[in-house]
Amino acid sequence: MRLIVMGGGKVGGQIARDLDHEGHAVMVIEADPGRAAALANTTDILVLRGDGTDRRWRRRCGCADLPRRR
Repeated sequence: MRLIVMGGGKVGGQIARDLDHEGHAVMVIEADPGRAAALANTTDILVLRGDGTDRRWRRRCGCADLPRRR
């Protein structure tokens, strides 16, 4: 399964690691440069630095059509 985790802090980072360990294709979007670098340097997970709540930014990284909560 291909999954996107918004936020690479303690919770998001652990979720991403667990999903990656289970064999899923995981991408993390993290706004904080330090957190993004730390996660990218300690895992093989694709980490993009940016604002995952900004639809224009998501469009640029190829995930603009994420479902929205209603």
